[in-house]
Amino acid sequence: MNHQPASSSAVSSSAPPADIPPTSSATNSATNSPTNAVSDPRPPLLWRLGAGGGIAAMVVLSTSDRAWERAEPGLGRVVPRSAVRALLGATVAVHVAEAVVATRLARRAQLPVRPWATATLCWGFPVLLQLRRARAASAGDPQA
Repeated sequence: MNHQPASSSAVSSSAPPADIPPTSSATNSATNSPTNAVSDPRPPLLWRLGAGGGIAAMVVLSTSDRAWERAEPGLGRVVPRSAVRALLGATVAVHVAEAVVATRLARRAQLPVRPWATATLCWGFPVLLQLRRARAASAGDPQA
């Protein structure tokens, strides 16, 4: 039941209230949609699905003999299991190094370190590109 008098109607305004800061004008280059680059360091959904799926597949093929035996007739003739394991190791090493870089960059820009480092560890270089834009935006660069 609505307890508001009939004379008081909801005010609809296109401008945000004075106590709410305006949203960032940065855009996600992959989707060309507005995003708050400082608070959401995740790359686009398709990148997350592709990278996450590829890494998960390498982990399963590297650690599960049963999974490798099922994939070996098609995959094993082209790529040996040792190569899958080496690629997984290199992927982990690169992502750890990128997370260290993201930690340092976020700290210098006085941005929240944990979300940037974690997202970079999970998703890699697209997050570093977003971090570069977020650092420029926090420094007041109009090109950000």
